[in-house]
Amino acid sequence: MARWLLLIALSTALTGCGALASQQAGPTPRPTVTVTPMSTPLVYPSTPPPVGSFENPIRWVMVPADSEAAEPLREVLAAVLSETLGAAFEVELVTTQAEVIEQVCSPLLDRAVMGTVDAVGYAIVSARGCAMPALRLVSDGARGDEVLIVARQAESLEAARSLNLPFCRLSSADLESWVLPLLLLRTLRQDESVLGQPLDRRSHTESLRTISGGGCWGAAVPGRVFDALRAAGDPLVEGMRVLERTPRLPFGVVVIPASVPSNLRARLTALLEGQARLSASAALEAAPDPGATPDFEAAVTSFTDLAPAFFGSFQLAAVDAGDLEVADRFFAQTRLDFARLGR
Repeated sequence: MARWLLLIALSTALTGCGALASQQAGPTPRPTVTVTPMSTPLVYPSTPPPVGSFENPIRWVMVPADSEAAEPLREVLAAVLSETLGAAFEVELVTTQAEVIEQVCSPLLDRAVMGTVDAVGYAIVSARGCAMPALRLVSDGARGDEVLIVARQAESLEAARSLNLPFCRLSSADLESWVLPLLLLRTLRQDESVLGQPLDRRSHTESLRTISGGGCWGAAVPGRVFDALRAAGDPLVEGMRVLERTPRLPFGVVVIPASVPSNLRARLTALLEGQARLSASAALEAAPDPGATPDFEAAVTSFTDLAPAFFGSFQLAAVDAGDLEVADRFFAQTRLDFARLGR
């Protein structure tokens, strides 16, 4: 019995050794080379050139008062700003407010574009949060003007509807004779159809003359135009009555984006508003600002000489806190989403 057990154990051992031998008898696999993975270097976005540098100048976009006169002075104005403020500026002239708004509110965040906008342009830029008001256009000390809806035969807007006459305006794009009157109607909760069919005229004076001749029931004219004719006793405004009026809205606003450093913004504002101060000093024979350096005063004088081509008879004055609250309230009363509007 013991012998059989010994044979079985020996057989089992030999079988196991044979299996092991058969496994070891095959060819040894050739070792493969393993490539050690390398980390991919991170790609960092390039840092945009600083605002006001030669590669990234501050651009001022505007619709000039006199395009023909302003074009050859565009680079001169940019040079005055650049040399005085120690930052690179460019001046771009366009033909519509829509182009100004489009560039000021460009999605390219690394660019700084300031602009001169009208009252409705200011409302759009403010609603979009593209830039902040820094200066406003003034004229003979007035910081804005009303738009008056005037008529001769009608005593109210509702009465004007029954006359079945057109409403005089300068054009469908004109701010004072058409755009602002439509916004005024919205604040009054009146439909624009109350004005009737529009009739385009070449000037505010021609609109008033057409009303006198019975060709229009009414028109919207700036307060400064109407008041000047009334003060002069002009027969065009005899018997005219004011049916509605807007609040005193800004002639125009210079908006500057937050990307312009605060110290540069302050110096830029001081230079531009120096035009109004210099004009007032000349009128009053007053001394210039004693805190300004001779070079800075010379730059203010240069800018003042250039300004009429770009701003006409207007000067630039700094915006005070609450200076535009009346305009903000008027545009809010229209209940329009100005952030979605264009010009």
